[in-house]
Amino acid sequence: LVTGPTGSGKTTTIYSLLHEFKWTDRIIVSLEDPVEYQIDGITQVQLDEKHHLDFASGVRSMLRFDPDFLMLGEIRDAASAHAGVNAAISGRILLSTLHCRDAVGAISALRNWGLLDHEIAESLTVVVSQRLVRKLCRECREQGPPSGPEMDWLRTLKLPVPERVWRPKGCKQCQTLGYNGLTGVFELWCLSENEEQLVRNHADERTIREELAKRKHRTFLDDALGKAIDGITSLPEIKRIGASSSPSLKLSRR
Repeated sequence: LVTGPTGSGKTTTIYSLLHEFKWTDRIIVSLEDPVEYQIDGITQVQLDEKHHLDFASGVRSMLRFDPDFLMLGEIRDAASAHAGVNAAISGRILLSTLHCRDAVGAISALRNWGLLDHEIAESLTVVVSQRLVRKLCRECREQGPPSGPEMDWLRTLKLPVPERVWRPKGCKQCQTLGYNGLTGVFELWCLSENEEQLVRNHADERTIREELAKRKHRTFLDDALGKAIDGITSLPEIKRIGASSSPSLKLSRR
């Protein structure tokens, strides 16, 4: 599952994976509403609910083709959630997108759609959470001490405050914006056996996050702050996208 809000690049990530898979000898089928990109070598089906072709009926029909990879454009309701789980449990590799705050939040979202804990644990393998942030212009970005609000924010997250941070300035190259282009911020969660068992036992998000922290899982905020320290983006950009998960990153990099 690839998770995040609208406009965070979820569909682009899914299509990038499909482009990689299409070079194999595997059968790939997608069910989309709408089909956003045409990809040669992949069977892409446009859903049409007026003619009773929704995610649920589409999955049942596509499984007759015995696909190796199946992509659902979005899990948006209980019917598509159950259809996706049925496809995954049947041995297919399912790719789809889901709207939720972060990787662990996908568990609550699936439960809210009526999936049982054992269904989620048996079918869910990888969750990617992502956002898009603006990249600092490399021609004019500058370093300086963090502002008072930035220091307060980092302390609220129980993070050490760095002596210097990168910030936008503005030049002709970036049309005085201080930013030039976009980049992704990601969290990749591959469920371990312990975490699968927690899901089966109906553990809440806090308990699962505590388990992730024990194995030093790299969170969404870890990746975001790492990119800010490296001068790829800025702290205000991270705050703008709502990064607020409890991180494990130590701000000791350059």
